[in-house]
Amino acid sequence: MKMNRLLISSSMIAAMCEKSATDNLKLLEPFVIVCLSDLFVPGEQIKKEKVISLLEQRFAFQEMPTAVLDKILSRISQKGDKIVRSLKISGEDGRQFIFVEKPENLLTQFKVQETQATHDTDEVLHKISDWVKKEAPSLKVTEDELRCCLGTFFEDHGFDVLYEVDELRNSTIGNTDAIHYQIGRFILDCQENDSSIFDKIAHLAEGMMIASAIYIDTALPSRHVAKRRLSEVNVYLDTTFLLYALNYKTPFQKASADALLNLLRSNGAHLYVFQQHFYEIEDILKSFRDRDGYSTKNYQHLERLEEEEYTSIEIDLEIKKLESSLKTLDILVAHKTSYTDGNGKLFSEKTSYIDYNGLKSHLANKIPQYGKRPTMLINDTEAISSVIIERCGLRYDNIESCPAIFVTTNYALVRESNQFLRYPVYSMLINPIMSDIDITTILWLKYGMKSTNIPSLKLIEYARSAMAPSASVMETFYGITKRLAASGELTEDEAADLRYSAYARAEITAYCGGNAAVLDDTSVLVVRDRLKRKYTADVTAQLQEALAKTTATEDMAKQANKRATSSESKLSDATKTIRANIRKIYRSAEDDAKKFASKCACIIKRIIIAAIAILTAVTTGAVAKITFSTEDINLVYIISALTTVASIIIMWIPAFSLSSKIYNTIYRKCFDKRYAKNISGQVE
Repeated sequence: MKMNRLLISSSMIAAMCEKSATDNLKLLEPFVIVCLSDLFVPGEQIKKEKVISLLEQRFAFQEMPTAVLDKILSRISQKGDKIVRSLKISGEDGRQFIFVEKPENLLTQFKVQETQATHDTDEVLHKISDWVKKEAPSLKVTEDELRCCLGTFFEDHGFDVLYEVDELRNSTIGNTDAIHYQIGRFILDCQENDSSIFDKIAHLAEGMMIASAIYIDTALPSRHVAKRRLSEVNVYLDTTFLLYALNYKTPFQKASADALLNLLRSNGAHLYVFQQHFYEIEDILKSFRDRDGYSTKNYQHLERLEEEEYTSIEIDLEIKKLESSLKTLDILVAHKTSYTDGNGKLFSEKTSYIDYNGLKSHLANKIPQYGKRPTMLINDTEAISSVIIERCGLRYDNIESCPAIFVTTNYALVRESNQFLRYPVYSMLINPIMSDIDITTILWLKYGMKSTNIPSLKLIEYARSAMAPSASVMETFYGITKRLAASGELTEDEAADLRYSAYARAEITAYCGGNAAVLDDTSVLVVRDRLKRKYTADVTAQLQEALAKTTATEDMAKQANKRATSSESKLSDATKTIRANIRKIYRSAEDDAKKFASKCACIIKRIIIAAIAILTAVTTGAVAKITFSTEDINLVYIISALTTVASIIIMWIPAFSLSSKIYNTIYRKCFDKRYAKNISGQVE
């Protein structure tokens, strides 16, 4: 069937791409050559419509543009393999070509690759089928139905599966959400437990990525344009993509957004967010901050902020620094462009570029969510109109020449707006609005083939998204909680906890397997009981953790007390030792000072006594001589002699107490110096 051919072709494209990094046309060459060999005999003129038809029938490459086929045939004709020869004449469908001969080696190699791709694809589908039978036997899905569901799994996440969407969806069974949920679980289980199967699924995802954008950007730019890369391209990013990039959602979505941003920044693109989308992010943060479990009003879940339990104050800080957070990602807020006058009509010079009201009406009719959110409809219509007006209504066939692109994760918006703007689904043109997956693929093929993890990142992101609660599941879940709260089977607090808790949402999705029809009162009550047990377990774990911390703290306190007691004992011993040493030093200094002072005092005393004795002897002798040598001794001489003798005697009196004073003075000075010196030596 067609989907099986697409899966096989995707696997082959991924294998070819791994062998040699190349462009889109190079990847398509082997498929075209095989079709030529099946359709024509050597020497026969190539009929392009037959080739295009066989490419769709055999390999599921739908509606290949004739211009793309012309380029591929021209490339083949310029090689030395002599497979195709170009004619000098031209027909209604462009240049004409002759099929020269079959390249047997290439056909044999292609057959080997096709057989391997078929084997790998069948193995993946068998594994998925076994998983679904084991995990969700009530689904009763066949392998053929699984093939179609695998197609819708990729289509739901932005891959253009080269397949009419309505035809694809009509081929699937009723409840694709439940099957997508199981496919997501299977992929993540393989990531952890079966790397071989995960690599094969990643090959499929890589092939799907390439096939999704296989015709886009196949027109080679001039050398000058190619050299400047994206330096003249303005890329406008939508709200949801920026929630991923700002790390408000899951780590896998953040990693996927970073991969695209790195490709854009490294190639010089200018990144912007429209002002209205900037305000949308602010409103989402405010709604998340003000969310109320007692209300059944739905809001945008910001998983990282929920997991890290952001408070209202912290969310307010995120709002205040939102513009600076975007600037750190090199994303600027674009000034709002006005397209209408005061009466709400487009300016006359811009009506030729875009039918604003027609686009708005078309999107409102085709995308149901816009009926509930008119502001979002206006914001997105203005964004698309801005890009088309910036492009002056022109169409571009290579991304380097394109002045503006609007990138979004709203794949329905991409499909419907491009349909209204008459951009063919399978064309060589760079559409004014592109999905994040398409522009990632184009840039990855052109500039980033060394980043081999991009397909795996996208695959994991899609698997996680498939396991997230769908809108139908949440709507049914909220309705049941409201009814149970009204009947009294749930308290208002319990109903609020169920609606507020990320754990409850994950449990309800796991319980129903993504199938909203399975949900009933019993399932919600079961999840309520699980939530209670989780709260109890969480509280118990917190108490045990607190107890463990308290015990550890007590042990640390005891050890600290022991160390303190030991330190006090050591300090006491040290103090005693120091005191004993000080006393010893004191005594030593005292003894030394006494000895030195006594010795010095004795010497000085003897010198002074000797000096006084000499002076006394000399003075007494002189007085006696004068007195007794005088012939006429009178009373005056006697009195003078007695006075002199008395003065000499008075001089002797202090000489006897001088020794003590000298001793004390020398002792004090000597003791201070020696004590200080001994103390200093002890410390050293």
